[in-house]
Amino acid sequence: MDGALHVLVVDDDPDIALFVRTVLQRGGMAVTTCAAPMEALALAARVEFGAAITDIEMPGMTGLEFLDRLRQLRADLPITVMTAHASVDYAVDALRRPTSSW
Repeated sequence: MDGALHVLVVDDDPDIALFVRTVLQRGGMAVTTCAAPMEALALAARVEFGAAITDIEMPGMTGLEFLDRLRQLRADLPITVMTAHASVDYAVDALRRPTSSW
């Protein structure tokens, strides 16, 4: 993709996914969005992404479970976790997850 950073955005809310995509594209990044965590994991196994952004509250799999599974596929991938539901405990749990790229 012409050297642009390719970002995977995972969010089940189409409005949020569109907003994040628009902001990133305006910043010159290539963006792929997925609404379902399992679909995103399958895609991440096939496509080389430079970063990922995921919601923390999704049906079928939490963002933290998704984070763990994505780390198994790509331990070096920078991942940003976002949420509209503020929770200090969740944020601390996300930060404590093992990673080799922080």
